[in-house]
Amino acid sequence: MTFLKIILSYHLPNQTSFSFLSACKRNKIFSYRGNSSQNVTFCLTLELKPPAEWFFFVKTGPRMHDSTGVEANFVPVDLLATPNYLSSKKHSININQNRILVILILILIFLILTVLGLITGLLVPRRKLHKISSSECFEAACPESWIGFQRKCFYFSDDIKNWTFSQRFCDSYGADLVQIETLLELNFLLRYKGPYDHWIGLSRDLGQPWKWVNGTEWTNCFPIRGGGECAYLNDKGASSARRYTERKWICSKPDIYAQIKRQNSI
Repeated sequence: MTFLKIILSYHLPNQTSFSFLSACKRNKIFSYRGNSSQNVTFCLTLELKPPAEWFFFVKTGPRMHDSTGVEANFVPVDLLATPNYLSSKKHSININQNRILVILILILIFLILTVLGLITGLLVPRRKLHKISSSECFEAACPESWIGFQRKCFYFSDDIKNWTFSQRFCDSYGADLVQIETLLELNFLLRYKGPYDHWIGLSRDLGQPWKWVNGTEWTNCFPIRGGGECAYLNDKGASSARRYTERKWICSKPDIYAQIKRQNSI
């Protein structure tokens, strides 16, 4: 570690020494020259030196002619008259340096925490938004071979099976045999199914009311003909037949938008 060393010299000639001033300028020394017969010339040198080399130099005597003379004719006078002066100064400097170091560390920690907070606050919402946007923009509302209508996905089978098998097939795709909720939905299904009969999600036990596969009771929103225990759609509307008879079927489930909305509401 280096400290400040101050060298001060003065000269009292009958007239100011030009060579002395030149030496001061060459060595980047501050100098002052008066105009009276008692001219005084000062040279002040600031250097960084270890504390052990702290001295105060006074030059008196003949005129100095060059920079070598300035340095060679200095007589050192030790300023450290008090034995504990150096150690006390060093201790004081160390305390100040430690305080500054602690303050800088605290400021650095504060800045790091602030930056981390900003990064967390900006990136987390963006990741969540990106995840939702990717699902909504790049994922189809309904799986392949399914038809979307009013936030639902519908599957119209090509095979012919009984009512029980048809429900198991729908369940394997996270769906059920279609539950018709509005007349608009009923008209869509009748138009899209074509001339074939299709099982729907209505069934009943002997002497019991009609129920959908999710357990809710049918509200008589459209008539069901026949005396069977399972309902299906034909070209005239809804009818019923025995469970073991074979027909095509219609599965339904919420589309991806309805699923996301339901998850966010939980």
